[in-house]
Amino acid sequence: MDTKRTLIKGTLYLTIGQVIFVISSYTLHIGLARYLGPEQYGMFGVILYLTIMARSMVNRGIPQSVSKYIAENEGYANTIKNKGLLVQVVFSIIIALVYFNCAKILSQILHDSSLAPYIRLSAINVLFFGLYMVYIYSLNGKRWFGKQAIVGVIHDTLLPLIILIAILAGFALHGAIMGLILASIIGCVVGHCFCRFEPDHQLLEGHSLFVTSLTSKMINFAIPIVIYGIFTSALLNIDLLMVKGILKENIQAGFYASARSLAVTPFFISIALSRSIFPSIARSVADNNHSLTRQYIQDSLKLLLIWMIPIVAIISASSREIILLIYSLHYLPAAMPLSILIIGLGFFTIYLILTTIITAGDNPKIAMWLNIIMLIIDIILNLYLIPRYGIIGASIGTSISMIIGTVISAIYVFIKFKALLQPLSAARIIIATLPIYLLSLCIQVHGFWIIGWYVLLAIGYLSILILLGELKVKEAIHLLR
Repeated sequence: MDTKRTLIKGTLYLTIGQVIFVISSYTLHIGLARYLGPEQYGMFGVILYLTIMARSMVNRGIPQSVSKYIAENEGYANTIKNKGLLVQVVFSIIIALVYFNCAKILSQILHDSSLAPYIRLSAINVLFFGLYMVYIYSLNGKRWFGKQAIVGVIHDTLLPLIILIAILAGFALHGAIMGLILASIIGCVVGHCFCRFEPDHQLLEGHSLFVTSLTSKMINFAIPIVIYGIFTSALLNIDLLMVKGILKENIQAGFYASARSLAVTPFFISIALSRSIFPSIARSVADNNHSLTRQYIQDSLKLLLIWMIPIVAIISASSREIILLIYSLHYLPAAMPLSILIIGLGFFTIYLILTTIITAGDNPKIAMWLNIIMLIIDIILNLYLIPRYGIIGASIGTSISMIIGTVISAIYVFIKFKALLQPLSAARIIIATLPIYLLSLCIQVHGFWIIGWYVLLAIGYLSILILLGELKVKEAIHLLR
């Protein structure tokens, strides 16, 4: 089996879908930031990230459990999907009701009572988004990455269009939240159409026990992943909520939200890689194929770092020019937080892949505890730094906690699987990145010319990798495509 080809093919399909998601997210954030202004955009950012945190309880646990068991037992894909949907409905309703009833408490914590009605309305989205994710991960378990990407593209393309139309029509934040709900409903319908699996094979003796105990197995596997997902979402959003709660200014939240929406780019794109390696590693671990598992780990980390490290370096070096181009002069205070946050989120991107490997290796509780430790560190650092340094302090505290978590998870993966990125590959990637970072730092390109400048830097970077022998010419052309 050509593991690198398998990873690249699966990641390519999902990356296309994830790129569409990133574009749609930026269309939404940039449009709203320019239309609403920093203060109103800050309020929208707080509502959006609260909704994302609520959805984090349903977007990975049961869905990823469905993906795991379908990957390991494709003959029972239909049964696994249906049981996953049933469990997810019950679980999502419980989470939605809890979130709905916590609206007043959350608004009091954030010192803004006007948030409560929006929180209650957004609770509806939890149910439909949870079901949508089961369909996504059912396709993932079958490794139908092309179909998975199509479902995601339809959802992600419609989302900003619906929200922007609703807000321009005068429905304001209520319209934005209704847009989230409607997009999730459409995603469920499309996902249902693509998940019409063949009827399960006749149950053989010895397999009936698996099917009857499937619900409990899925729940047991999902519980630590749900906790992991909650803390992952908290890690990605708690800094913005603490900026709002401690500084008590929507405008500062708006500046920080604009920086975060750009800094999270590597993380969003890496989700495609994490979704393609999860079923593959889950299968190789279940088959006790240790050499194949190590190969998956090495190839996935190499693919990640080849594109992630230069992106982080370039954005960090030219954060001021990016803010001016995308958000306008009004958002210039977001430049320094972006320069720092992109480094922290870059490390968190590596952390996502490492914890995906850990979870796929049947150790979801380890990933859960890593997230808990990181969140505690993040909260402590932000409580100390935000009152003293404002949004710059928030970016520093968040970045430090993410670096610590990445180092710990890398050590665990190396000890557990005896595999990580080869030191020589890491050294070559860093050497190739250093010149383009220095050029970005020294040469400031303004306006839309910066896009052409980035293309030149990318060509230079890939050329250096080829000269160093880290990347073959065919691989470089494939990555460019």
